[in-house]
Amino acid sequence: MSPRGKVLNDTMRSETLQKITGGALSIFAEYGFYGATMKKIAEATGLSYGLIYHYFKSKEEVFIYLVNLALMKTREIFEKSLTQDGDPWEDLNTLSKTLIEESLTGDSVLFFHIMLQALAQGKHLPELKEHIDKNSQLIFEKMIHVVVKGQAVGKVVEGNPIALITSYLSMIQGLALYMFQDGSIPSIITHEYLLNVLRK
Repeated sequence: MSPRGKVLNDTMRSETLQKITGGALSIFAEYGFYGATMKKIAEATGLSYGLIYHYFKSKEEVFIYLVNLALMKTREIFEKSLTQDGDPWEDLNTLSKTLIEESLTGDSVLFFHIMLQALAQGKHLPELKEHIDKNSQLIFEKMIHVVVKGQAVGKVVEGNPIALITSYLSMIQGLALYMFQDGSIPSIITHEYLLNVLRK
């Protein structure tokens, strides 16, 4: 295959995966893990049933692909925001802004819903739950470093760092659920509300 042909092939594959991702997100969000089917995913994407199967052999494969995408997006946000060597409060400020602006808009809320379903299916997909737990632990470790550093310089409230981080992340989860149900977050909710959980 010529280099030009490979580029075109890769572009078509990427566009098809994007269509499958968008359709599958909407189907899993509407019908849940058990109610979703490959037929419904194909109908939502506008692609043929056979083409969907060329990329994924089962709805479980599609679901795991979506979970991995969600984990990757989450890791990127935390890794980009929590520099580890800068001002800890500035890192937390950047993280809070990014979470409000990027994680609680559009498809990000659907990805959050996928993660909730994945956790709920833990006993049926134990390897997936372990994978999620491992990624969550990495995020916690990054946040603990920044929160402890912030406490040391007097910018983060005193208290158990794990309890503080759990409270902070729970607020994000609550906002994501609110948005999923209501369609949007009130404009008065800004990143400052997240920071207030940690502010001294």
